[in-house]
Amino acid sequence: MSRYRTIIAYTLVGITAIFGLLLFNMRVDEGGDDSTYICRALDFIAEGRYTGDYQGALYPLFLAPFVVMFGVNMFVLKLTSLLLIVGGQIVWYETLKNRVSLGLLFSVMGLLSINSWYLFYASQTYSEALFILLEYAFMWGVLRLDDMPVDKKDNKAELRRVKIWKWALLPSIFITLAFITRTVGIAFLIVAIAYFLFRGKWQRCIMLLCGTAVCVGLWTGIRTAVWGEVKKSDQLSMLMQKHPYQAEDGKETFSGYCNRVVENSKLYVSKHLMRICGYKDKEARTTSGIVTWLVYVLFGFGAYFGYRKNRTILFMAICSGMMLGATFVILQALWDQHRLIIPYLAMALMVLLYGLYHIFKMIYAKKSKVMMLVVVLITSLCMMKHTFERIDLVELRKNLKGDTLYGYTPDWYNYLAMCEWIGENLPEDAYVACRKPNMARLYANGKKFYGVYNLPTEDPDKLLDMLYDRGVTHVAIASLRRDPLVPGAGVINTVHRYMYYIMQKYPDILEPVKVFGNNNNEPSAVYVLKKIER
Repeated sequence: MSRYRTIIAYTLVGITAIFGLLLFNMRVDEGGDDSTYICRALDFIAEGRYTGDYQGALYPLFLAPFVVMFGVNMFVLKLTSLLLIVGGQIVWYETLKNRVSLGLLFSVMGLLSINSWYLFYASQTYSEALFILLEYAFMWGVLRLDDMPVDKKDNKAELRRVKIWKWALLPSIFITLAFITRTVGIAFLIVAIAYFLFRGKWQRCIMLLCGTAVCVGLWTGIRTAVWGEVKKSDQLSMLMQKHPYQAEDGKETFSGYCNRVVENSKLYVSKHLMRICGYKDKEARTTSGIVTWLVYVLFGFGAYFGYRKNRTILFMAICSGMMLGATFVILQALWDQHRLIIPYLAMALMVLLYGLYHIFKMIYAKKSKVMMLVVVLITSLCMMKHTFERIDLVELRKNLKGDTLYGYTPDWYNYLAMCEWIGENLPEDAYVACRKPNMARLYANGKKFYGVYNLPTEDPDKLLDMLYDRGVTHVAIASLRRDPLVPGAGVINTVHRYMYYIMQKYPDILEPVKVFGNNNNEPSAVYVLKKIER
């Protein structure tokens, strides 16, 4: 039986790799964070610069050796994410093979192996793939620590105590690595403490607290010794505001945080989770309070029966529940990105299916397994529909052959074509202001750009001085869609507004150099920023 179990498990791992390759996306994602990680790796290699605490430092450091060996080779860098996802599947299986029923384990592995939303991160340079692997390793470490026997009053008690301390260090290390990868990773410590308190093992809580304090302290000491005092990120301050980019709106109120939980719950449960499971069209935007509550009730059943019958399910309920809960409280609803729940998808699915199984068992025990099989098969078919719709081998082949812009919508095609032209034609000392500087840098052969992310003032002279003081020589203005799916519904106009106030006073400040696209095709253009006497 053990042999067949292993064959099935690694067949599912192989299916994950196959679909990961079929869905492989060679293009830099429009979100921007993936290109930021690569640029930070480049800065670390070229200048030894620490990437800072914002968005986490570990992932750029992970990418750096591959950039050194292969350069900015998008295929290689993205392939590392596929290997991380596959490695995560292996850790997931090896951790759970003797802890949950094989039917439940293989159901979740099978669903993930064909899920296009999950496998999207198997070909992106986002930190999700690394974070998922560390999350599963953290789960393995906590459950392994929980397996250690309670000390007894005999001559081997001291030996047991030493062994428990040794095993307590492993989850502490994974917590620290997750924290360095994404700031929210420190919440894994709270998850582990909550789990051991449920289990009545308060000594393990103390061990984890001490172990994590040592590991985080060691990392902080190394970071300070090598890079000195690191500038503190304003990320927390942004998240505590009503609007992350509009400080003038003030700080969030208690009722505002409560509203965040309600709105985020509907967005991520009734919209994103339903799309991920294939129950909604992949572009659906509607939310439902009823669906949200039904999923929460089902999750509650899974957590309850996990508490009663299976400590591993209990751990996954605590972990996914607390991590998602923290996400729903901390983040403003405007973020609305499915990537925020992807790291906890496997655990949440496990708890939901476990709860559903016990509901079926209460209704009709003899057919409960058959009913579960039907649910899993229907979900698989729904997921496969989305997956096959997203497989585009023509696009992959063209991207691999060097047509790096094939597959982008016209707004991004024109913008990135402009960036390529800037890298090839503008002088080395040219410094271009734009809205997506890190994506621009990757397509401009490493040339750095100045990012314009907000409008700090409406005073034209102050705005102009900011550009002059930083040595900006050119301005790139694009027609990037505000809504990626709806052309003509507005553009990301940060640079437009920035230059609007300047040009109200200095109408001839910009001199056109080259336009890409036309007025009917979402154009981008690069301009010379003139030096004027004032």
